[in-house]
Amino acid sequence: MVKLAMRSVLSGKVADAELVLVDGLEFEKPSTKQAKAALVALGIDGKRVTLVVPDDDLNTYLSFRNIEKVTVIGVSEASTYTLIDNGFLLMSAEVAKNLEEVLA
Repeated sequence: MVKLAMRSVLSGKVADAELVLVDGLEFEKPSTKQAKAALVALGIDGKRVTLVVPDDDLNTYLSFRNIEKVTVIGVSEASTYTLIDNGFLLMSAEVAKNLEEVLA
């Protein structure tokens, strides 16, 4: 049932155009300035965003964690609530593939 609920949330985000997939969010070092610029480029700056990152991607986590209205979670922390409690869901294609494998 949990997997079905998560799949339903993701389907709803796609249907409502609230799922933003990017090729990758890789930072050589933590940079909140670059993270904010990425949100502006994606058109979701100032909106409530949940960013799902690979569990081992510390630089991306540190870059986004202090931005207002942005919640950063590791892919292992993803739950139905964390995926639905936002305006937009942002993740890389790699993370989406990882979630797809878990939810299959």
